[in-house]
Amino acid sequence: MKMKIKLEDLIGQRPPVQQTDYSDPQTLKAMVTENYSGIAKKLRRVKHRNAAFYALLDFDKLRTKRRITATLASYSRLREEVNALCPDIPEVFSLDEDWANVNSTPITSLDIQEERLDLTTGAAIWILDRIKAAGQLDALLPLLPQDDETLDEIYMPELWDACHSKRILLGMLAVLRWRNQDCTIQESDKRPKSKHEPENRIFSDCWTAAGTQHQNVPSRRRFEAVLALIPEADRQAAARHYEEKLWEWVKRYYRCRALFAAREQKLAKSFDRIFQRARMIAREQQTALSHTKAAPAVCNSPYPAIPAAPVSRRSSPFPNTEALIQTVHSLTSEVSRLDTQSDNLTEEINNFIFDTVSNIAERRKRLETLYGPEIAEILSGFEVDDPYELCFAALWLLDNGSDLPWLYFANGNLMEHVGNCLPWANGNYKESFDDIWNPSEDGIQNLRRGPRRGRTPEIPDWYHLDYIDKKADPDFQKRNNLAQIIYDLTGCLMPRQLHRYDAALGELACYGITGSKTLPFLYCMVLMGEARRQSLAELPEEELTENEAEEEIEADILPEPVPGIASSQAEAAQLRERLDALKQENSRLKHAIHSALRDAEVNKNQYAALLEQTGQERRELAELREIIFRQQSDFEPPVDAGIEFPYSVGKRTVVFGGHDSWARAIKPMLTGDIRFIDRNMLPNTDLIRHADIVWLQTNSLSHKFYNKIMDVVRNYDIPVHYFKFASAEKCAEQVVLQDQD
Repeated sequence: MKMKIKLEDLIGQRPPVQQTDYSDPQTLKAMVTENYSGIAKKLRRVKHRNAAFYALLDFDKLRTKRRITATLASYSRLREEVNALCPDIPEVFSLDEDWANVNSTPITSLDIQEERLDLTTGAAIWILDRIKAAGQLDALLPLLPQDDETLDEIYMPELWDACHSKRILLGMLAVLRWRNQDCTIQESDKRPKSKHEPENRIFSDCWTAAGTQHQNVPSRRRFEAVLALIPEADRQAAARHYEEKLWEWVKRYYRCRALFAAREQKLAKSFDRIFQRARMIAREQQTALSHTKAAPAVCNSPYPAIPAAPVSRRSSPFPNTEALIQTVHSLTSEVSRLDTQSDNLTEEINNFIFDTVSNIAERRKRLETLYGPEIAEILSGFEVDDPYELCFAALWLLDNGSDLPWLYFANGNLMEHVGNCLPWANGNYKESFDDIWNPSEDGIQNLRRGPRRGRTPEIPDWYHLDYIDKKADPDFQKRNNLAQIIYDLTGCLMPRQLHRYDAALGELACYGITGSKTLPFLYCMVLMGEARRQSLAELPEEELTENEAEEEIEADILPEPVPGIASSQAEAAQLRERLDALKQENSRLKHAIHSALRDAEVNKNQYAALLEQTGQERRELAELREIIFRQQSDFEPPVDAGIEFPYSVGKRTVVFGGHDSWARAIKPMLTGDIRFIDRNMLPNTDLIRHADIVWLQTNSLSHKFYNKIMDVVRNYDIPVHYFKFASAEKCAEQVVLQDQD
């Protein structure tokens, strides 16, 4: 026989609270345990076709014990955070009892949320981001499973990530979801597994619930090796972030709960007034009856007795009987009305506890309809700034034995909010239904046309030469286009079809994104859409594929089974273990070879650049030595009369240094594409990097300016030469000879 269960059966009616002192730990523990045990018993009586769902509510003995421990451990922090926001109200509201009640409410577990929201995908992305930022990707790759058979078993939302390949994401998900795959039941923890418990629970599996997951097995070693690549500061920051957001949600809940408690208190006062009035009337009846010879028995009920039929004034021993009857009927009606209000308020509170999880993403107006403007304002103010980090934190804290994720009410609401902030929260993207890239056959796309508020933004032309570097030297300014600016800053080429997503302007308008707000979205969609479909060509290889090579190795290592020999299976198992170890070592060596080849190529390029730089520095040093020699010997050769001045310089030449008298003498000799920079003028980077050659007159050049010039010429590989003479005419001859070279 199937049994039906109602909402109020799970939470229970809320009678007026009997104020109990829970400062005694044993009293508090008994109350908390009773809350969890009562719900667990009711759930066990539920007969439902989806028994696995009820198993995921985590009211089995193992997880109930863990949840009770977490709830009891949280009371100290709860009172510290919440007492001022929602204090106890004698005989109306108890903070201790409410906390036990909400955490024992059958609310969604992390594993139920994982089925809908793919929280582990968010955690995997965060881990990869942190490891990449720490420069540890090369150390990570050998730890991730690479074989197609393993990766094909991993589910992930249909997504394309600009930072990590799909194979790396799937490999990381395999590490996270199968981190306890090889764990075994410990001798001290032989608990029977529920027949309804789902396989491969990701968050609160039996080992994590029992705290026995830290075993020396391959899956754990791999998981812990991956975690070790994340900087400790990042892990601790994620844990602090999770803790802050969880208690922020708890405080917001109790700000709402305080509003309900105030209404409960108001009702309680109304009940007290009516009961006091009823007791007064009862005393008046008793007094009147005591003066009669045959006084009827007086009911001890707080409610006055209501006569079955009207009594005539002449036969009644009491004065004003009709007025009394009307008063009693009025009080009874008021009690009935207050009872209805109390029942409605209790149901409203129960629904609020249940529905906050499912109503996380509701818009403000909807929350006002459900709970009123005050509660709507409190709930809508809760925001999540980094959902990826919080996905990791929940998993990591569970694995490290923290109590916080076992507080199902607070954790369930927080992680539901986190999951609703993830990009794939609204459902999987379907490439086959993408009307931008796959328009329907009749050419009519199924994109919506939203409200047209504001003008469509002016979309710039990326290849018009409309932009000038205003800080560049005026003599070297040139026109640029947007594509050139992007390339100069990133080294990347913009997509050529920059108007592909213009048709999506109507879709954006449906969300209220119009006008200039749309430009970032349009170009982001263009870049991501093109990158997701980037054309890749792989040259055919004549060598064996990785799988074929492994099959050959396996065929060489593993012997054929020999019928009738009992030890052959054990030997085969040992050899297979050896084969697995060799495969892992082979994968590690391949990654090491790849890294070594890449490092060798980098070193080769660096060595070539170093040789070039060394040669240039040797030439520079030779010139400096010659300058010193000439200064020490006061030798200055005669001017070569074969060069006629003024001379027009062909190469873009910039001259730094020299006394004012020297500059006045040399400038008339050299014309054309040459600039003389005043010795007191700070060297301009743009001026130097556009030059073909730089000349230095060091006899009047500060060390500060010299170092600035040398930093720029070395960075942009600009040839630099030194004037060897004090004579302006001889220096002009040097410039001419170098210009003609």
